[in-house]
Formats: sequence, structure tokens, C-alpha cells
Amino acid sequence: DKGAINVGILKLRTEGNIIRNTEAQGADVDIDFTLNASSLSDIVDMIPEHISDIKNQIVANGDIQSNGKITGLLNKDNYPLLKLSVQLSNGKIAMKQHKDIPVAEKIKLDFETSLYFSGTQPSTIKLNEFSASSASSTINIKGNFNNLFTKPFIDTQANAKIDFTQLSKSFPFLEGVNMGGMIDFDISAKSLLDDIQSLNLGKININGNANIRSLFFNHLKENFSLYATNADMIFGSNTKDSIRGQLRESLLRGTFSLDSLNVKWNNEFNANAGKLTARFSTSEPKDSSSIAPIVTNVRMENFRLNMGDSLRMRGFKTSAFVRMASSKENPTLPEINMRFSLDTLAGRYETTAGIIRKANMSLKLNRLQPRNRRQGITTNDSTQFVQGDSTSRSRRRYAGMTQAQRDSLRKLHFNPDADLSFRLESKETRDLLRNWDVTGNFNSKNI
Repeated sequence: DKGAINVGILKLRTEGNIIRNTEAQGADVDIDFTLNASSLSDIVDMIPEHISDIKNQIVANGDIQSNGKITGLLNKDNYPLLKLSVQLSNGKIAMKQHKDIPVAEKIKLDFETSLYFSGTQPSTIKLNEFSASSASSTINIKGNFNNLFTKPFIDTQANAKIDFTQLSKSFPFLEGVNMGGMIDFDISAKSLLDDIQSLNLGKININGNANIRSLFFNHLKENFSLYATNADMIFGSNTKDSIRGQLRESLLRGTFSLDSLNVKWNNEFNANAGKLTARFSTSEPKDSSSIAPIVTNVRMENFRLNMGDSLRMRGFKTSAFVRMASSKENPTLPEINMRFSLDTLAGRYETTAGIIRKANMSLKLNRLQPRNRRQGITTNDSTQFVQGDSTSRSRRRYAGMTQAQRDSLRKLHFNPDADLSFRLESKETRDLLRNWDVTGNFNSKNI
């Protein structure tokens, strides 16, 4: 029979049958459905005002075609197959105050999904095409999301050319905002969702390049400005790497270079840097469950940092080495080692000033094993632990840590052999680096 139902904010037209199957103790489902929408404006009108006021802010046009089907046996052990495809053509979006100036036009969308809830076949989401243009800017995206209910795998490609100079001229409603420059990129990426969630970044296969040319952004009301000159990012097989022959094509590697960067906000924050270069590569993991080791080398010249009248810093040459690999205690958890070298660093905080030459600092970050929910319960009132007895405070401090972590925490923070060793333990740091154990040391030839 024909009918109509609402699923969330979507309104659907339905036609089909649900027939009882006594032998299978369930029902045979055969239903066709479509979106109750023939244009993009119909989709916008479905959005309730308590969720978004977008339908009172924009004008949307475009032809929509859709079809879907639910078919199969439904009982306690089986679920029917769901298929849906949606196409949008000739799409256009504009602000209501400037209906004749589209924010985006020539919008195309081709989307389909097949969901096998019983697991008899792989479930997929496919974005066959998404494209849009505005002024002289374009963007194109396509990709697949495979094996949704077993081992999700992402495979996507995107390319764009964004001309901020033309966008600024074309959008008069961007009052108080000046922007210019160009960004273009052509990138593909493949990865298991598990690798992204576990920070196994070396197994993310990225190929392509991205370029920035004389990008600037000024927000007069917020007194914010950003300026970046030429920047280039190269990933994967486009990378010129002397050890490429030793690397698998599927492992992350690339280079990044930036000529200069300037950021200023409300006279409270002012930072700029000269030449910045970085190179990163990944080597083979020991086994499929280990973190793929990533090595990154960074060099930066002539940076300044001013925060109001309180803090001023200036450095001339800085280099950094970062390696992320499997933790020795648990190969499934990441361990990050960082080393920084400073040629000269001058700074001033209020009325105190100093200079550091030939300095080195190292940091080690270990991802902690997630604690069970009972051990992980904390409170926002930090005074609760201070006012309790010392035994209770000590137990809470070391709760959930391994023996090696407790022994390391009890060591003296000052180590004459290493000049200065430290562990970050402030509440602010714990909130920022939750579930990470951070230690390090610092030394200098001349302070």
C-alpha cells in the first residue's frame, strides 16, 4: 500500500508490502520509498526551526531524484537489505539578502548506500560525485566508505581551486572581512577507520599535493589577521624521498614548506615565522597490530611571539625531531619522542628578560591504557583531593598507573646529570593531554 512516514527530519513516500512469514517467525518486507522532495528547497524546508533557522537565511534551488528499497526477511536473526540513492543537479544556494549572488552554484550530488544489517554482504556508502563552484573557485569530492559493520575502510579523493580574491569581490555581504590569495589541492586518502581512531597515522595512505599562494585574511571587527606566503605540501608517491625504495606505497610520507607566516589578534597575540620546512616518512610496522613508526624532521628560522606586554620571545634557528611508534609496554598504544634544538632564544616576561643559546629539550609522551569507568571517575572540584588525608590523595594520584609509571613519578624532578628533567602534572596540562604521560628534560650551554 502507499503511504508516508517521517524518519527524523526526512519525509518519505512509501509503497509496498509487509507480509507475515509464520515459518520463519517474522515478516517478508518489500517496500519502495522516495524522498518527499523534488528540489533542494524542499529538503531545506524539512529542517525544523528549533534545529536551525537556515530556511529563513538562504535560498536553495536544484532538482532532486531519489529512490530506495527495503527488501528481505525480518525476524530476530535477520534484517532486510536497505538501498538508497540520491541525485542532485543544477543546485544553487544564495543568501536571502543577496538572491542574485550565489554562494555556491552548479552543485551536483550523486550518493548511494547499501546496508546489509544481517552481515551477509559488505555494507557500503558511496559518494560518486559532489561538485560545486563559486566565482572562479571549484571543488570536487568522491569516495567510498566500505565494510561499515565489520572493518570500516575509507577511500576518498578531493580536488579544489579556491580563489579568495575573487570570492571577496563576489560576496558583498562579507562586511568587515578582507581576504585574498589562492589555495589549490588534489589529494586522495585511504585508511582503516581503526587506524585513525588509534592514532596509527603512518598507515594512512595519502597521495597528492596542496599549494597556498599569498593567502591573507583580515577580520576588522575581531581585529584578526593572517598572512601566509607560498606554501607547498606533497604527500605519498609525489614525494622525493631517498629511502622511498624501502617504503611501502601505502604508508604515510610527505614534505611541507612555508616561506613565511604572520598571525595577529586583537593586539594580544602576534606571531610570525620565516622559512619553515618539514619532512615525514613511515617505516614498516613490526606486525599488523603495531603502530607504524613515523619520523618527522622540522626546521624553522626567525620566529617571534608577542603576547600583549607580558611575554616576548624571539628565536633564530630551531629544529625538531619527532618519532611516533609503538609503546614498549603495549605495542597497540603510541609513544611519541620529540627533540628540539634552539640556536638562540631571547625572551622577556614582564620585567624579567633572558637569553638561551645552544639549548636542547626532549619530550616523551606515552599514551596511557584506558582505565575502567569506575577508576576513571573524577571531579571538577580539585580541592576535594587537597583537603583529604595524604594517604587518600596518594592513592588517587597513582590510580590506574602501571608500576613503572608510579616509580617514574616518584623520582626527583631535578636531575643534575641531565641539567633539568621534568614531568607535566598541572591540572591544565592533564585536561589538555588527557590519557597521556608526559616527561622530558632540558639543557643549555649558555643561559
